[in-house]
Amino acid sequence: MIEIEESGVIFGPFDDDSLYKIEDSKYLPSHVKPVEFAWVPAKGINLVLVEAKSSFSNPSNSGDFDKNIQEIYTKIADSLTVLTSSRLGRHPNIQAELPQKLRELNWERATINMRLVIPNFDSSWLPPISDALRKRLKHFLASLGVPEANFQVLNNQMALKQGLIKETP
Repeated sequence: MIEIEESGVIFGPFDDDSLYKIEDSKYLPSHVKPVEFAWVPAKGINLVLVEAKSSFSNPSNSGDFDKNIQEIYTKIADSLTVLTSSRLGRHPNIQAELPQKLRELNWERATINMRLVIPNFDSSWLPPISDALRKRLKHFLASLGVPEANFQVLNNQMALKQGLIKETP
């Protein structure tokens, strides 16, 4: 079982054969900015990309907010592109690194989900971030046939309900 401590929470536990800590890959192309990890839940028909942030700019601070939006967009786009490209044989070293459930994932039928976890945020602060990121990701997700609703911004309670993090005492 794998647990990942990031942004003040513990993600997991995840089965060893279902989690790929993409940011630890030795074979990522230069300048690629990945999410924290990719996970295939127990049913094996979904792929979940997870990025964690300890904070996020207020939408009223447009310069910093836009920078945060672009950073998350880049991480999601880069990660999905690298993972699909490895499946197509373009990155054989990355393909070889993938755990069993990611290697066996049926990309044609898989539901692709993306989660941005900002642990200590109040749920009322999440919709503006979610809306801005969905707007920014719209074209990219449409090109992959992924509904915008598959991207969600979560806080502690929401991430716990989705089985992404451990409950801390």
